[in-house]
Amino acid sequence: MREVCEELASRLEETVLGLQLDNRELTMDRAYAEEEHLARILIAAAWYQVNYRNS
Repeated sequence: MREVCEELASRLEETVLGLQLDNRELTMDRAYAEEEHLARILIAAAWYQVNYRNS
């Protein structure tokens, strides 16, 4: 489970950096697919956090 969590964290970091969420020169609008991908990763990360805390 730890390996999967590390892979998930890596993909989350890669996605956030790729979307340049901290770049204020870009518009806030994102493509639906980009937002959906980010949302799915965040949901999975939240699920792993809950399972890690409540073993």
